[in-house]
Amino acid sequence: MKRQMRTCVCVCVLSAGLLSACTPLYLTPVPERPQPTPRLDLKYSEGLIQTQNTLQLRLNLASIPAEGWLAVQWFAPNNQEVASDSYWLTLEEQGLVKTLYLPDDITLTSGDWRAVLSFDGQVARQFSITIP
Repeated sequence: MKRQMRTCVCVCVLSAGLLSACTPLYLTPVPERPQPTPRLDLKYSEGLIQTQNTLQLRLNLASIPAEGWLAVQWFAPNNQEVASDSYWLTLEEQGLVKTLYLPDDITLTSGDWRAVLSFDGQVARQFSITIP
């Protein structure tokens, strides 16, 4: 009887030692896929176009997430901001083409001109053109 008891105690101690050394496999639940933040979609825009002595910026407003301010900053080849403006976009303008113009009092010089667009405080896109 003592031998059986000793064997039982040894098996219990050995089992407890072996089981405590193993970490159970725990699989966390799969989190839900995060939804992307809606953004202003300008992917089919023509960009900057030179017309006579000025620049046009043609934007295809493919998707507007909400009504808000579209700001444009115009940069000359010396990287100085030469003009800026802002436009209120409404949901009714979604799918339309909007043309923005560099002010007439700005003289074009040769080099890389840029227009940087931001929507509600976040940069949306940059367009550039090289004037020979």
